[in-house]
Amino acid sequence: MEYGDMKTKRIPLLVGIVLLAAMAFVGVASACDYGCTPGYWKNHPDDWPCLDPNRVMDPPNADLDGDGDLDTFMDALNYKGGSGDIGAERILLRAGVAAYLNSCAFDKFPDDFSDLFDYLDNPVGQRNGMLNLAGYFDYNNNAGCPF
Repeated sequence: MEYGDMKTKRIPLLVGIVLLAAMAFVGVASACDYGCTPGYWKNHPDDWPCLDPNRVMDPPNADLDGDGDLDTFMDALNYKGGSGDIGAERILLRAGVAAYLNSCAFDKFPDDFSDLFDYLDNPVGQRNGMLNLAGYFDYNNNAGCPF
């Protein structure tokens, strides 16, 4: 078999793999009908189905925005991120607070937050894990806001 023949046979295989991945992606998306972004919840605190925007978060019971006060749930939605573990913790909390609000608002929204609390209890050296979990929350938070 010549190299050109191998190349020709690999293309259908590659197309099949891409199609399977796309179908799996669509299947995951359909598990969550709705989800509103952190920006939506930040700008619509009157729509919050649970939580008090001004309540101090515990955990992490910290001042991650540097204003000298313990951070509230609303503070988390205003986090900008940053470098290192603290930046990842801000990114995770921003996405996590929105995900929690979505889980209160929408029946089919994923509601397992055990990993979030594990990272908040021990954030040191966990940047990649926190960013991966934030990405998962962010994906679901962007499912489409019906409000």
